[in-house]
Amino acid sequence: MNLLEVLKENIAAALSGAKAYNLPKLCVDLGLSEGEESEAFSSKHYYVLRRVQLLDKEKTISVGKKAFERFPSYQLQETLDLISPPADGAISAITRRHLVDELSNMGDLAGQMHLTEFLNRILPLSQMPFDGGRFDRTTLEDGVQQHMVRNDDWTYKDFFDFANVLKLSERRFRSILEAVVHPEIRTGEEQKRFVEAINPYLLRDGFELLPVDQTSGYPVYRVVKKGGVSGHCKNLIFAANGPKPELVLADALNNDIRIVKNQNYCLVYDRPIGLDGLRWGELVAWWAARFPSSDPERNLYKRLSASLASEVEKRFFRLYFEIFRDVLKENLPAIIPQVYLHYDPYTVRDLPNGSALARQRMDFLLLLPYRQRVVVEIDGKHHYAEGDAASPKRYAEMVAEDRNLRLLGYEVYRFGGLELQEATAREAVGGFLNRLLKKAS
Repeated sequence: MNLLEVLKENIAAALSGAKAYNLPKLCVDLGLSEGEESEAFSSKHYYVLRRVQLLDKEKTISVGKKAFERFPSYQLQETLDLISPPADGAISAITRRHLVDELSNMGDLAGQMHLTEFLNRILPLSQMPFDGGRFDRTTLEDGVQQHMVRNDDWTYKDFFDFANVLKLSERRFRSILEAVVHPEIRTGEEQKRFVEAINPYLLRDGFELLPVDQTSGYPVYRVVKKGGVSGHCKNLIFAANGPKPELVLADALNNDIRIVKNQNYCLVYDRPIGLDGLRWGELVAWWAARFPSSDPERNLYKRLSASLASEVEKRFFRLYFEIFRDVLKENLPAIIPQVYLHYDPYTVRDLPNGSALARQRMDFLLLLPYRQRVVVEIDGKHHYAEGDAASPKRYAEMVAEDRNLRLLGYEVYRFGGLELQEATAREAVGGFLNRLLKKAS
């Protein structure tokens, strides 16, 4: 049976938990065809199955997700994850085997947690079938109680074999690795030891465990695709529509930034940015919480647009929304204008070369999934000339800063101002962003 057929069976199994007299309406709510209540009373499972069998793959996945929201089950979630794996690739079967062997030999995986609490944290044991060698089939939770709690005749390797972890979905396998090194399980040198044992295997497939957050001061690790920018975004200062903000490092140990002057001219996004990046809807929600209004999205758009200095920048910003807002909807990445990359506290008078840092602000920044940071620069004459004369010095500074950003993991793309003239801008912007967002998804 292929995955699509398994998914349809699991949808039917999940919905069969509903009352028979509610099932026809429930199916209609989920987008399935209507039927008679008497048919549902005959067999709830087959009532649903007959309807999902008519669906194509995309519609089946959509119904499966809706069904999972109402009737969550391990089997349904696993099948959904298997049929729609992460876009960033997969940990190979060979690497999975090596990781299982490595973890099984590293000692007590449960760390500071009780064994059964830990195992239930990484897998829903009560929902996973287990053949205990008797006529009746039990759950994996029963197997753990029998062979790891009351008796001691299972190793971790035995547990992983019975849990069939080599065949688990990519999402769930990664979650096991993340749980093993979570600070609720282990901290300090012990956490570091496990991370250093796991990462050499993950790196073979282009992944690694990286700290992306903290809890109580301890790092929280996630399995991420190698590449992009290391670490996570801590300070997002943007859209200054007046004098540039003056920044100080209030706490060097925690990298806490404080704006000491001109704060009222800029915006500071102060919410966590996860591995999914920053979407436009999230930025609007943040703005609405700070500046309640009847139309926060329109007001935010106007405020961001006001920070743009040139007509070509405003045209690029406007076309981004005209082309993609209604297409991508809730998945539209936030496009953030005038983002401060760093701040040079010394004035031109203080330094012989004018500044210790060549580029202090980016024209546009997109924070895309898996730590991808995309910089878009709109080049006017001032990028490569002084007055009307070409300036090799200015151009050299610009390309040197581009190289530095790329070495840090940023992607940098430039538009010449001529490309964004009224007649050619839509084609240039649409073509570029279509390919960029497809590549980043």
